[in-house]
Amino acid sequence: QLNNLAESIADLDRNIIAGVATGDDPNGLIDQRDRMATELAGLTDVQINYEMDGQIRLSLNGHDLVSDGQWNPVRLTSAPDPALAPFGYERVSLETDTGRPLTLHSGAIHGALAAANDLLPQQRTELDAVAVSITTAVNTLHAAGTGLDGGTGRNLFDPAGTTALSFAVSADVAGQPARLAASDGSGPLDNSVARSLAELGTDPGGPAAQHGEMLASLGNRVRLLSNASEAAGLASGRADEALQNEVGVSLDEELADLMSAQRAYEASARMISAIDGMLDTLINRTGLVGR
Repeated sequence: QLNNLAESIADLDRNIIAGVATGDDPNGLIDQRDRMATELAGLTDVQINYEMDGQIRLSLNGHDLVSDGQWNPVRLTSAPDPALAPFGYERVSLETDTGRPLTLHSGAIHGALAAANDLLPQQRTELDAVAVSITTAVNTLHAAGTGLDGGTGRNLFDPAGTTALSFAVSADVAGQPARLAASDGSGPLDNSVARSLAELGTDPGGPAAQHGEMLASLGNRVRLLSNASEAAGLASGRADEALQNEVGVSLDEELADLMSAQRAYEASARMISAIDGMLDTLINRTGLVGR
């Protein structure tokens, strides 16, 4: 989309310059070009400059997307990153057609890259930590308990599962409910270990609380970004309103001007009629007294 807009803007730029050179009025093309430039600015933090001859120059982190009626494409690329390798990810970036990485600060593309390179891996790391916390806390209690078959020292979750994706029930108890350690061994009806396991859900320092903090942190980040987006939208709206006040046409003002011109015409017509009547009296009736 970024490249398509840049190419279209360059085409319009050439047509605008050609129209100006032949004396045509390219205002329609200029409006279309400006709308596309605004759409492109929503994708990334592009700089927009208007040249003295009416051409537009669009640059992104020192890379001329559009200049002199020509466009220079950008491309999306990925490269191995040791920090992302454990998740099976590669770092994604935007670069010029010559391979120079571009640093972005705002726009939809910046948001997508930040999500892919930072937000998703961060959430995976935190979720993996919750999975490990659950495994450790539950297995500690479960291993100290006794199953209906009298066995003890078993894990409820597979201790080899160190990520959320590998989190799984242990082979010690999978498909074997009699091996679940709900008792402390004092009797077949004792369920003290099961109650202790259930209380992990309300433990303020347990894995459930850790998961809650993770979700609260993510929700807070989303709220902050939403507020920033709303503020930027309001600022953009005010800027558009100011622009329209400068270059736009107000129908109310045009109607008022038209009515003023109409009233002025009517007043002029009446004045001319009055002068015509006076001249008629002076020319045709003066000196007729006594005839």
